[in-house]
Amino acid sequence: MRIGDAKRRRAMAGLLCYLGSLTSLLVYAPETRGEEWQESIATFGMEAIERMEITGESRGKSGITLPESAMANEAMANEVMANEAIAPYFEIANPELGLRSPENLVPDNLVPENLAKDIQTDYNLAEDNNDAPDFAQKEDWPEPVNDSKIYSLLLVERLEYRGHDGENLLNWEIISWIGGDYERLWIKSEGDIAPEDGDGEAEVQLLYGQLISSFWDFQAGLRYDRLYGSEQDRGRAFGIIGIQGLAPYLFELDTAIFISEDGDLSARFVAEYQLLLSQRLILQPELETNLAAQKVEEFGVGSGINDIELGVRMRYEFSRQFAPYIGINWSRKFGETADLAREEGESVDDFSVLGGMRLLF
Repeated sequence: MRIGDAKRRRAMAGLLCYLGSLTSLLVYAPETRGEEWQESIATFGMEAIERMEITGESRGKSGITLPESAMANEAMANEVMANEAIAPYFEIANPELGLRSPENLVPDNLVPENLAKDIQTDYNLAEDNNDAPDFAQKEDWPEPVNDSKIYSLLLVERLEYRGHDGENLLNWEIISWIGGDYERLWIKSEGDIAPEDGDGEAEVQLLYGQLISSFWDFQAGLRYDRLYGSEQDRGRAFGIIGIQGLAPYLFELDTAIFISEDGDLSARFVAEYQLLLSQRLILQPELETNLAAQKVEEFGVGSGINDIELGVRMRYEFSRQFAPYIGINWSRKFGETADLAREEGESVDDFSVLGGMRLLF
């Protein structure tokens, strides 16, 4: 037996092993889809070629490199590529030609008709970048989820009467918003009034809110403060930026920075927690503090920490819409703010017992 014949037989045996392995890959892995399917075939083909010692020194018709250890010469390579039964597999392995259409991957006599259809479907999905198949008609799709509705809320968080050692006060805090899940328009108002003489103060905020994470809103807008009564009637406006949301362990936080029309900088921090003693009985502690960078005597504000206010309210929810409550409240002014209050004859340390109701619309 001649040496050339032995080499030829070894090369053909290796080639047939490669074809058998590739056919198994196509037959038993039809469920693979799109780019992953193409990549697995190409990778397998290149590995098989490396095992056959195909390197890149000489080329046959298809551009496949065939060293002398695999084929005696280029003529032998051309003879192999002329065989219609095995030529498509060399096209798969050739990185320059790329992946051909599914009907050229496996000869018809090796692939059942239903499998050929699966391969064709896989190829179409790959060509369409894994888009939905053509048979999914638009009229058969389910109705879209309407997640862009407009909602609204009006919450009277506090409507209460506070009994002090000196002058009693009627106090309120109202929160309202309208919008969707991501953007909302907020209106906030709080203040107090003395029923005896009508003196008091009020604050209104108009804010745009944007959801920035699952439980947090960024807010920006305007604030207007007003002092009113027989001896005082003045107001000022602010620009606002702040963050409001739900912290870990269900603490509700509201923080904001204010810049007045005169350039005065101040800030506020509010934290509260709702402790459910039962499904209807709720204990709600609250902390509020205000700070200022500049002294504004006209409004009784000094630089530094202005005040701290602590309150605890116990409410009973007859329904979500109506919940009366009782509680206590303590506040203390500090630093220059306390000095300005003393000059006006006001108390710097205040304790009150309160009762009121919480309303939800």
